[in-house]
Amino acid sequence: MELAAGETFPQRRCHLRGTERGNFGGSGLLNGQFGFSGNFTGNSVADMLLGDATSFSQSNNDYRKYMTYTIASPYIEDHWKATRRLTISAGLRFLFTPWSNVQKGYSASFDPGHFNPANAPTVAINGQITATPNYNPANGIILNGENGIPLNLTSAHENHWAPVVGFALDVFGNGRSALRGGYGITYAEQPEDGCAQGCINYPLTTSLNLTNPHFPDPIGGAAAPATAPSVSGTDLHNEQSGRVQSYSLSWQQQIKSNWFVSIAGAGNKGSHLPGGPIVGNLNINQPGPVPGYDFNPLLNPGTYSNAYFAPYQGYNTISYYTSWAKSSWNALLFSVRHPVGNNLYLTLAYTYSHNLTTLNSVQNVYNPNSSYGDSTLNTPQVLTWSVIYTEPWLLSSTGWKRQLLAGWKLSDMTTIQSGSSLTFGLSTSHNGLATRPNAIAPLQYDHELLEWFNTKTFAQPAPGFFGNEGVGTLLSPGLSNYNMALYKDFRMIERFTLQFRSEFFNVFNHPNFGSPNTNLGAGSFGQITSMKNPRIGELVLKLRF
Repeated sequence: MELAAGETFPQRRCHLRGTERGNFGGSGLLNGQFGFSGNFTGNSVADMLLGDATSFSQSNNDYRKYMTYTIASPYIEDHWKATRRLTISAGLRFLFTPWSNVQKGYSASFDPGHFNPANAPTVAINGQITATPNYNPANGIILNGENGIPLNLTSAHENHWAPVVGFALDVFGNGRSALRGGYGITYAEQPEDGCAQGCINYPLTTSLNLTNPHFPDPIGGAAAPATAPSVSGTDLHNEQSGRVQSYSLSWQQQIKSNWFVSIAGAGNKGSHLPGGPIVGNLNINQPGPVPGYDFNPLLNPGTYSNAYFAPYQGYNTISYYTSWAKSSWNALLFSVRHPVGNNLYLTLAYTYSHNLTTLNSVQNVYNPNSSYGDSTLNTPQVLTWSVIYTEPWLLSSTGWKRQLLAGWKLSDMTTIQSGSSLTFGLSTSHNGLATRPNAIAPLQYDHELLEWFNTKTFAQPAPGFFGNEGVGTLLSPGLSNYNMALYKDFRMIERFTLQFRSEFFNVFNHPNFGSPNTNLGAGSFGQITSMKNPRIGELVLKLRF
């Protein structure tokens, strides 16, 4: 956050917003869907041609929700010119961000507090369920607006305070040296995309999931036992708006008349980051550890379903939206800027940063913080510059020399950056619950296309154990990209200008490689099999009038 010095003026405002919107829910599998995975022949297409299906799923119609909510956001801020050289700014915002209200009985969420083991069915080793006398298909499922549940499911974490403060100091009083800093807290919008929109559990929708069904008649003329369904839920006590703390401190210096240099430290820290349908949600029904193992090794051969060892019997995966994640980003930033002068415009920026997060692939749901590591957005070093140079020698000429040769411009936009963080995975069979390999030696880079890193430093985890390799531990190849253009405006008559441009992307045809395969067990493990764009050139004529 950067604050400019200025006159003192107060601001006291309030934002109040009411919203209503509709949303479709449902699985979209109204006609049913067969799955062919290659379990029988090793090739999914061959399985389909032989009619050997692995799964069949079907559900009932979609439904429409109407969500209403009111968000209030009053705030107060002021700029105080403490001295001729120092300006201080401060503010405070209050946010009221409730969950949205949905029609009564239109949001169904799994709540662990309402699950009763006595109402669970019998689960077979293949995941098929058999009803017991006390079996409740909606065991642990709550509906909004029913049985004491609020219409918006919960009223927790609706109120938030967001302070902000900053300063700008003219260090020497000459208007050429500035020290600026700031700190502030912001919040993401209340995560209503959890169950207000997304939870489509029984009894709102009913679904059928069969393993190894008959094809094309999935039940083969007789009803087959159903398998444990997958559901979703929201942590009604801890799901909340994500909080981000941002901070910065910078020194800006003017050199001579038209050179500006800046060096800054900046960062942010995220907490209570919510999970969602794409990333961050946790499977709270993951089979737990057993003595001597991270999970039951019987899961590795694949003959036992996860649902057989799941803590909430009768269900398979339970995707749980909860505000468990955290992140951090810290950077050193350096920039140089030269506005147009002496036919030259120049900007240069360099960033050295580190981005960490838990919003990675979670291997062990009982220790989600073990997924804390370098984010896929982590790119430690980035150098960019932009130059526009106008040819000055013939600007004073006349006639055809000025018309054809004067005023040509050369521009360059260059990006040079290190690689981004990658996480190792598994393409081996019989992994159980493991999703990452074991590191049996320190990671070594070979920087070869056929072996970007030493693949022999990884191994498949033993049955019953998670892989010990961390997340974001590998850097992909870097990028060097030079884009240049040569162009000129030809003034035809007063209202018409013809511009000629010749543009070249990756003008030096520098090879920029794609990311290596990071899945242990894949045939191309450790290999780089793709490249980014080669040199591309184009000629352009543009008429402006």
